[in-house]
Amino acid sequence: MKSNFANNCGGFAKQDYKQSKSVVSLVVFVVFLFSGCKSDEPIVSDTGIPPVITIEAYNSQPVYAGGVWSLKDEKGMDDLANPANSDSFRAKGGRLYIHELGWDYTSKANQAIIAGLFPNSPMWESSYSETSGVGHIMSILRGRLVTYWKKADYLTVNFLSDKSTAQMQEVRDSTNDFVGKVAPIFSPNSGAWNGAPWNSTKWDQTRVNIKIGGALATDSPPYFYLSQPEGYKAFIADEIKWCKANNIDMIAIIHPGTSVDFNEDFRKYRADLKARGAVPDIWAVECYYGGPGGLHPIGSEETANDLMYTALKNTDFTLSGKKNFSFTNSLVVDPLISAEFQGVSNIVIGISGVDSVSVNKVSKIELYIEDQLVKTKLQAPFEWNKNGEDALLSHLAIGKYKLKFVSTDALGLVKTYTIKIQISK
Repeated sequence: MKSNFANNCGGFAKQDYKQSKSVVSLVVFVVFLFSGCKSDEPIVSDTGIPPVITIEAYNSQPVYAGGVWSLKDEKGMDDLANPANSDSFRAKGGRLYIHELGWDYTSKANQAIIAGLFPNSPMWESSYSETSGVGHIMSILRGRLVTYWKKADYLTVNFLSDKSTAQMQEVRDSTNDFVGKVAPIFSPNSGAWNGAPWNSTKWDQTRVNIKIGGALATDSPPYFYLSQPEGYKAFIADEIKWCKANNIDMIAIIHPGTSVDFNEDFRKYRADLKARGAVPDIWAVECYYGGPGGLHPIGSEETANDLMYTALKNTDFTLSGKKNFSFTNSLVVDPLISAEFQGVSNIVIGISGVDSVSVNKVSKIELYIEDQLVKTKLQAPFEWNKNGEDALLSHLAIGKYKLKFVSTDALGLVKTYTIKIQISK
């Protein structure tokens, strides 16, 4: 008897995309340890074969979508006021990206509708001006953001990456109550990479500012990235890998630009970064300018290459790995097992082969993570988080965890099984 967990986990819609300190490629090391039993026998099974604990680890990458243009000749985010244009995207946990210009061009009535459809904290884009300093940013946040949301997850900021440490620190301190992290937007799109790779001292101030804000946003449109020399591509990849090494959240802003097949260009861009070991933590899909042949509008998720279509197609929630652990009769530490995951780790757990019919059948199994009760199951199927309903098993941050299974049979015999999990970069 085997547990079968659906590949398309229904609970993805309920997930919050709340980020850990770093949404990174994960390597999960699992060690199985049998301990604490009050007898020498494992949990009884229907067949006499020891039951099996199955842990399935899923990955997800947050995707935000929005921008400036709804129609090729119309600024604003009004397309998103139609629920049908983002139904599936929202159901999969997709979130809202707001460019301050796009929001200003959106009607007040549609702003309220969009905020109702996307109630979770958005990502907000602004710009830093030498003349207004942080004043412009604060006026936008106070006058627009807090009308509908308490806080933004991230503030992405143009023209901030090369400012002084004092200026960057002022932005971070001033916006602290309004945004989670501040991400200077920086990619060497004007050729600044030539002769000055990412590890060059030329970018020392930029790296300081990124560390202060806790995040970085690159703005390398897929069509542009794919057309660039190797030096440019290596620079972008090195930025991403540096962020991961320094526990800094890395956002990739994806703009359709002149892409004919925006979705395919996005796919190729992602594949190239993955091959370089440089997958961004978060995707922000937005259109920020128009013009003949230069825009795929926000549009609909039903229309190929519209912004919402591409954002939906690149919102992932897929099985990254599966581990089975058989119960044993003695104190055993198995050899170290490793599996690679990308994104935030969400685990689904099931126990198959448990006795559910005999006079001393299993009457309940309690699952704890770090000694906090996840849920008690009184009958088969003994499954946890199958539909994303157990928050304690979702979005696990980097660190060490102990999963403890406490089984009680009809005769009152109690067994305890522990699985130790370490989630690392």
